[in-house]
Amino acid sequence: MTNGLESAWRGVSIEQAVDRCADGLVMRGLATETHGYSAAVLSAADRRLGRPMPAELRAFYSRINPVSECPDPEYGLVGFQPPDDDDLTWLDDPMVRENKLWVMQDEACWIDGWADAKLLIIGYTPFGDILLWADGLTNRPTGTIVLTDHESDDNPIILADSLGEWIARYDAFGLTEFAIAPAGLDDIDQKMALAFVEDYLRLNPRSEWAKQKLRALENG
Repeated sequence: MTNGLESAWRGVSIEQAVDRCADGLVMRGLATETHGYSAAVLSAADRRLGRPMPAELRAFYSRINPVSECPDPEYGLVGFQPPDDDDLTWLDDPMVRENKLWVMQDEACWIDGWADAKLLIIGYTPFGDILLWADGLTNRPTGTIVLTDHESDDNPIILADSLGEWIARYDAFGLTEFAIAPAGLDDIDQKMALAFVEDYLRLNPRSEWAKQKLRALENG
C-alpha cells in the first residue's frame, strides 16, 4: 500500500467493525434497529446448519439484525442473511452447491482450493450474487470472504481475509463494494480509490482490470 489508508480496515476485528457499521447498516436499510439476536435464535441456527456457525459471524449477529433483501437494487450494495433464513447455508451437498453457485462452475474458478473448500452463504447482492465465508482455500486464511459476480471476469472475488476486515472496508467506503461496482471508483477520492485497488490486487493478484486501473490511478 502506498498511502496507508488500508489501516482503516486491515487487522480490524469483527467487534470493531460492527461498532463502526451498525448505524450505517440501519440507515441504508440493510439491518433493523433491533440490536442483535438472542442466544436461543443463534443456537437454533447452529442446529439447522448442522454445526456451530463461525465465531465472527456469531459476533456479528449478536449486534446486528440484517434484513433478507436489499431495500434498493443498487450496484455495490451487499446484504447479509439473517440467522433464521434458510439461505444461510453450508454448501456441502454437491447438488446444492451447483444450484447456489449458478454464476460459475467449480472447474472454472481461478481461486486455488475452491472445489474442496467449505463454503457458507452469509450474504447476497440485489442481483443474485452471493457472499461466502470460506475455509480451505489454498494459502488463504480460514474465514476468507468471497463474493460471486455474474458480470465480472473476476469470478468469484476475494474480498477480505476475514469478515471483520471486509465489513470495516465496506464501511470505510460508505457501504459500497467497489469490487462489484468498479466504475464508481472514478467518483471517489483518488487516494481512496488507489487504496481500494491495491488491496483488491493483493487479494486477487491475477485480476487484469485491477492491474489496468492501478496503472491509470498511479499515472493520474
